[in-house]
Amino acid sequence: MKEQALSFDHLQDVELHVSVCVGKSIKAFADVMRLQPGDVIILDKKKDDLVDIFVNNQYFIAGELVVANAKYSVRIVEFA
Repeated sequence: MKEQALSFDHLQDVELHVSVCVGKSIKAFADVMRLQPGDVIILDKKKDDLVDIFVNNQYFIAGELVVANAKYSVRIVEFA
C-alpha cells in the first residue's frame, strides 16, 4: 500500500490566538484596586528567563524576549 504525504495546505488561512506570558504575580483584590499609573508589579520571572508561548490557550513553546523594529518580540528557542 502506497503512503500518502500529509498535506496541511487547507489549514494555511486558519487563524490562531497566540499569546506570550512574561510572568505572573498573585495580588489580593484590595491591592489590585489600589493600583495607580506608575505602580510596578513584580513578576515571578527574571529579565533573562524564557517566556511561555501559548497557542489557543495551550502551552506551545518557549521563547526569549527581544526588541525588533522598535517593538517587543519573541524569538523561539525551544519546542515542547
